[in-house]
Amino acid sequence: MKIEFEERIFIKSFDVDFKREAKLFSFFNYMQEAAWAHAEELGFGHSVLYSKNLFWVLSRIKLNIKKNPFWGENITLKTRPNGAESLFAFRNYYFYDESDNEIASGTSSWLILDEKMLKPQRISSILDNLYKNDENQIILQKIKPEGVETKKIFKNPLYSDIDVNNHVNNAVYASWVTDLFDIDFFKENEIKSIQINYLSESKIGDNLEITLFDAGNNNFFAEGLDKNQNSKVFNSFIEWNKK
Repeated sequence: MKIEFEERIFIKSFDVDFKREAKLFSFFNYMQEAAWAHAEELGFGHSVLYSKNLFWVLSRIKLNIKKNPFWGENITLKTRPNGAESLFAFRNYYFYDESDNEIASGTSSWLILDEKMLKPQRISSILDNLYKNDENQIILQKIKPEGVETKKIFKNPLYSDIDVNNHVNNAVYASWVTDLFDIDFFKENEIKSIQINYLSESKIGDNLEITLFDAGNNNFFAEGLDKNQNSKVFNSFIEWNKK
């Protein structure tokens, strides 16, 4: 049986960029909020885990975009869990336009961490049942950046970047990745897909170095390093289409 959450979304002015198209940051926020809301409905949301000194964290996520919605459009987001394996719980997302055409889709892997030790917990030891639909599970693979280094930017997380778990929110990383590209590049290209793997948390006071690598054929990698700890924070792979 499919356990599904559906949400109607009106694309507002603050959701879009200079082209009046929904920003990647907005897509990631839509997916995050739908996942939180649905988990609460199904009985394994933030409030339930928080009472057990546990919390959900996003481990990996991939979004495929066929057509970007514009300011003023209404779209529909559907999401459903897709079972679990060992430490990971899986969730899928589907975006539709007003004519019920699929315009984007995504998949994600989540972890449950202990609040004190930040240690991943086996899903089966926390949840008696994590609903699984009839779709094949998509296991997002590790990302190994390659190609020619083309740009570096530096980020120091501030108040506006921090979420309820007191670390940088997952959607902020999507915003940082897009910051690696010049505005003229956005005029000539559109994001086809992006995957982000979150490797360690980032907090206020961290000094992040984010590097862009050109892998050819309009494919790019991004890598975020915590210069204070000399540790990797995230990796990303981005595919673009020429307009």
